[in-house]
Amino acid sequence: MLHQSMLSHTSLLPPLLLLIYSLGFSASTSQAQALQERILEKGYTVMEDSEASFLYNNNGAYIMGINLEKMKIQSFQKLDSTHEAKPSLYLEGIESPYYQRIDYQEVIEKYKEQIIINASFFENYEASTPLSYPIFDGTEWISGGSSPYGPVNEPINDYYGKIDLLALHIDSNHAFIQPYAKESSPSTFMMVSQNYSDHPAKVLANNRFTRFLLVTTYDQNEDGLDEWLIFSIGFGQITTRAEELLSLIPEKEIMTLDGGSSVLLYHPSHGVLHHPVNYTSADDTEQVNSLPHYLLFAPK
Repeated sequence: MLHQSMLSHTSLLPPLLLLIYSLGFSASTSQAQALQERILEKGYTVMEDSEASFLYNNNGAYIMGINLEKMKIQSFQKLDSTHEAKPSLYLEGIESPYYQRIDYQEVIEKYKEQIIINASFFENYEASTPLSYPIFDGTEWISGGSSPYGPVNEPINDYYGKIDLLALHIDSNHAFIQPYAKESSPSTFMMVSQNYSDHPAKVLANNRFTRFLLVTTYDQNEDGLDEWLIFSIGFGQITTRAEELLSLIPEKEIMTLDGGSSVLLYHPSHGVLHHPVNYTSADDTEQVNSLPHYLLFAPK
């Protein structure tokens, strides 16, 4: 039961909590309120909170939500046609083209009213590079994938030859993550990447501290369809951050996007919160400005 004293202060609450009250006052049945409370209990503070998106901060670690019923997704990349595309290592008959590495500040200048993150793993730090895993933008293949860090004919090692990749599927209003089944003709946006537990920082580097970008999905409406993308972005051990996500949203698949030196988080209301850096520099401040693949989120 909501006390009258609480009702008198609802005008001071952020939009997500106002939405919670409008949906009903039972804490035991409100998925939205439960998630809100669990995030705050982890020590996060609210930076942005609306029906379309939210952003929480805990000393440079961020949890961000994107409501696909209110926001649209765009994959941004620039094809380099001067390089001959490679055959996909994952899909017969699909190519893995080269994409130009574009300065993230140029992308922000062009799309400064949108939320921007880096996305796909990529294969090298040359001016152009293939992307690591399959990506389909809803109408055509962006990449068939070129990474040996997966179940391909000649994997980088025995471990990666046996892993199961994950696929993030997004339609106009909903998303889900499931084991990648090598779909040759998906009907919606699909991006393939690694399960967080297979990230090289964990498998090959003894679960070392690194920057990470993890994604899962969330059903706030309790209708069986996940309308929210939930991102965890920051610095730490991949397993620790994934466990935190699972404590917030249990029993969901967690996929990792490109982490380490590539992590970018830009929010139009708060600027650049994480930018690409080069961890080989002596003071860890030298920037790697250019990335080949970005995801953008804007109001519908």
